[in-house]
Amino acid sequence: MYSVAVLLIGTGISMVVFAFTGWTSNGQQHKPRSRNERVAIIGGGTLLIIVAIGMVLVPSRAQPPSSGQAGAGPAPSSPEIQPTITSATVARSVPPSLPRPGETHHTSQPGTATSPGERTAAGPGEGTTEGPGEGPAGGRAPTSGRPPPPTTTLPTPTGTRSATTSSTRPWGRLLSPAQATTVGDLFCVSGELKSLESGHIGWLAVRLANGDMWPKGQELPDGSFTSPDIEHKPDSSAPQSFTLLLLDVTREGNIYIEEWMRTSRATGSWPAAQLPSGSYRSLAAVPLQHDGAVARTICPP
Repeated sequence: MYSVAVLLIGTGISMVVFAFTGWTSNGQQHKPRSRNERVAIIGGGTLLIIVAIGMVLVPSRAQPPSSGQAGAGPAPSSPEIQPTITSATVARSVPPSLPRPGETHHTSQPGTATSPGERTAAGPGEGTTEGPGEGPAGGRAPTSGRPPPPTTTLPTPTGTRSATTSSTRPWGRLLSPAQATTVGDLFCVSGELKSLESGHIGWLAVRLANGDMWPKGQELPDGSFTSPDIEHKPDSSAPQSFTLLLLDVTREGNIYIEEWMRTSRATGSWPAAQLPSGSYRSLAAVPLQHDGAVARTICPP
């Protein structure tokens, strides 16, 4: 292997020298005609050098050494060595996880020996316990004779949302009125709101087809909510489509809504709200129909 590596390194160095100077190993000079040829030759030579270095640095896997001499069979048993005790024998004679003092448990392998201090636990699924700095000779791990216990994977709970978990995202839905319902000037809204970020507030809003939007009701709590008498009175008496929104509003957006409502109540004029850009996002949207002739919707008890 080392001779091949030396040959590859020499070839790679010759290619790099040829790319720069044009001189070959036999003294002839033939400079590459283009820059691309030089780059290709340098790249090939560098690759050969890297491969050769890898062959030298990566150690070959050696067979685990035998405790006996080469060509010799298994080491003869000594009178001082404890007889081989299998895990089945230990399980019948000793309670689980309570090995008998002074017993050394191991599985004999041809040409291998077990270092003192290794003890095999008798409990189901337990591995081998070794003393400090001790291990099986010959590089082979002792076996307890029992397969490992099956691994049980517990299912991750789903449907639970916590506002304190960074991976939890705000979530909300509108339960009533149902999609495409026709409502009058006053109607009841119910829904759920969970996991808003700190400082964020939930709001209901009505949005027309042209994008104009009016916040409705009041601040919503985190959890289930019911908002009676949500009012929507368009200028036109004809049936009109609109969208009911459940909004996640930032602190900046909430300040704007409160000031907008205070000013509108004082003046009696309710222009469309112009919330700052990025101060809210819609968590749920339900398309509805408005008809002034429809009676007021009462919230269920």
